[in-house]
Amino acid sequence: MADLSLILGGIGLFILGISLLTEGLKGYVGDNLRLLLVKYISGNTSAIMVGALVAVLVQSSSATIFATIGFVSAGLLTFSQSIGLVLGANLGTTSTTWIVSVLGFKFSVSLLAMPLIFVGSLLRVLGKEKKQSLGITLAGFGLIFVALEMLQTGMSQYSGVVQRLLDEQFGSSLLPLIAIGILMTVVMQSSSAALATTLAALHQEVIAYDQALVLAIGQNLGTTVKALIATFGASRAAQRTALFHILFNVVAAIVALLLLSWLGRICWQLSVTLFTGAQELIALSFFHTIFNLIGVLIFLPWLNRFAALIQWLLPDLESGPLRNLDDSVLEVIPVAIEAAERALREVSLSTAEILSQTCNSAGLARDKLSESQRSLAGIWEFVGKMGKSSQTEAESKRFLSLLHALDHFDQLYFLFKERPSAAGPDSPNAVELRQKFFALFKDFISSKVKDQSTLISLQGLCEEMKALRHKVRYDTLERAARRETELKEAFGIAEEIRFWDASLYHLWRIAHHLGKKIQKPDNEPRVQKSKVRAALDE
Repeated sequence: MADLSLILGGIGLFILGISLLTEGLKGYVGDNLRLLLVKYISGNTSAIMVGALVAVLVQSSSATIFATIGFVSAGLLTFSQSIGLVLGANLGTTSTTWIVSVLGFKFSVSLLAMPLIFVGSLLRVLGKEKKQSLGITLAGFGLIFVALEMLQTGMSQYSGVVQRLLDEQFGSSLLPLIAIGILMTVVMQSSSAALATTLAALHQEVIAYDQALVLAIGQNLGTTVKALIATFGASRAAQRTALFHILFNVVAAIVALLLLSWLGRICWQLSVTLFTGAQELIALSFFHTIFNLIGVLIFLPWLNRFAALIQWLLPDLESGPLRNLDDSVLEVIPVAIEAAERALREVSLSTAEILSQTCNSAGLARDKLSESQRSLAGIWEFVGKMGKSSQTEAESKRFLSLLHALDHFDQLYFLFKERPSAAGPDSPNAVELRQKFFALFKDFISSKVKDQSTLISLQGLCEEMKALRHKVRYDTLERAARRETELKEAFGIAEEIRFWDASLYHLWRIAHHLGKKIQKPDNEPRVQKSKVRAALDE
């Protein structure tokens, strides 16, 4: 019973170690993970390479795949690019097997693991941000070695017993061993932990080499159960990615079973030729990597067609600005902020289009703006969930700009809600200014490359509208005082120009906050926004 407790404790420690290692590496890499995934992907091959690299960095294919789902949901990656990342993640996660087989059983716990845990704990407690993440990484790495020693010790008493039991119960049948492998992954919620347990059992001669090969196939296949469960109630991006992940693992498992005998001999020969000692462990690592690599090579020429097929099988559930706002995006804060900003840009464009086409009909504008208001409510709900997560200083500033933009939208819609249905007479100069402003605003919001000079031009047009408001208001009231204009008409003109002055101001501030990350060019003229605010507050 004591040996069984050691095995269970070792499995638990390994899962904890892998979780800490993944958490620490993700924190240490930070926003560079997003940049790596988005910036360096140009085609299917680069997507596979980046996916493999990220899975090696964070030591988790699940973390990589969930991040990928977030990027697709946020619109940062196409689905075609995402399935390349899934292939790479499945390949990259085999690095854990290599770490365990090459290093795991060769170092003394007291010599390597305990100092790692000690240093990692100190960094976690005493360090700041990056150093804390590094500390979590080191502590997780150390726990993995402690777990492996516990597994090794616990299984030493079962040498050959399990192997004989499997032979007696199942003989040469492969399906029960595959089922056991799947069950191990499902129960442990980690294919890495399941494979580490198999490696420990193989190292202590608890199971035979050929049995370990079949268990590895089942454990690799077991990740599809987790992916299948994750699809219930998930977004279309998550369901599509999960479906491809399942399809890939099933095909890779079938190929591995068909080539089992041949691949087993090849991998054994490679381990004997290239390494000394622990031949079974190295051969199993070769097998795990090679059959995943074969799966990648099978899918690579047909990725775009597979993407089109899956998108046809699972069409988009929703269109419009809210289509990219899914809870899975919240896993990576910079991506969640990007998704909210993209949704807000779409709402900005539709709002500007409506305002530019319904300048003289307040009632019509209110009706058309109701859909934009519903979208804005959905963005507010999404942002509310995002605000509860921890953020870096840069992310907090970007989040603050997002909140400012949303608040200006609320104020803009309030202006239209309170505007009289019958708009007052319009000034020709105001019409021309609005046309210039809306054209510039829509160009700025829709452009992928933001130009700071365009933003300053919008600000300048707001200043012109403010000056025009002062002039029109003064002239109109003066004519009313001379009884040249009816009082009702005079106040209608003043109210109309005041309304558009305030509306353009809020639109300019929305553009300003959505373009906050743009650097100001040198020697560029700047307009004091306080003048605009002061004019509106009169």
